[in-house]
Parts: sequence; structure tokens; C-alpha cells
Amino acid sequence: MRNQKGLTLVTLIALIVVIPVLLLGLIHFTYTQSIEGVKLRDFLTAQHLAKQKMAEMNNTAYASLPVGTAALPGEASFPAFQFQRVISNVATSGAVSVRQVEIMVDTTTGSFSPPLVQLITYRQSDTTFGNGT
Repeated sequence: MRNQKGLTLVTLIALIVVIPVLLLGLIHFTYTQSIEGVKLRDFLTAQHLAKQKMAEMNNTAYASLPVGTAALPGEASFPAFQFQRVISNVATSGAVSVRQVEIMVDTTTGSFSPPLVQLITYRQSDTTFGNGT
């Protein structure tokens, strides 16, 4: 037997095929992770903004929450997000009434199905939250 050093032709061809396949897989993984990272950032930002808008609704006087759908003013720091508020009567018993307050946040740049975030809470007419009545 003689001592062979180096690569055979079959080994060289196998490396030429395997290495690009591995590199393509790595590139695809990196690309997918960067896209998903952007989506996650948009979702978490929208969730935070929806919580802020809901806190504003909880600190708004009950009488100032008219039934219906309204677009809410956007945040200057986040111009790609749109806000919508839907208020509906749920129940009334004498002088006490309950309204459902729904906050929806959507983005104009994402690839999510609308709305991106939807929060729902209920307000009773004689309940105080924060500075609201």
C-alpha cells in the first residue's frame, strides 16, 4: 500500500456540492430570522402602544366615551401605526351601564392580518380609574 495524501476527485466533487448547500441553508436561516425579528418588533411595539391607549381610555371620564367607532390620534414617534377605538353598550340596569371599550392597533408597513393588536376592556358608569370618573 502506498501512502496517499490529498483529496480524491470524488471527495472534491462532494465538497463542491455540500458546501454551497450548507451555505445556502445558513443564508436562508439568517434571512428568515431577520424578517421574523422585524415582525416581532412591530408586534411588541403595537402591543405597548395599545396598552398606552387603553390606559388613556381608563383615565377618560365615562361620559366622554361615546358609543361608536373612532380613529384615535397617532403617536408622533410611531407614524406607521394606526389606532381605532370601538365603544359599544353591553348592559344597562337602572342608572348603571356597562360599555365595552376596544382598542385596535394596526401597522401600514407590516405583513400581519389586521388588526395587529386588539385589546378589550369593560367600563361601568359609576367606576373611577385614575383621574377619570
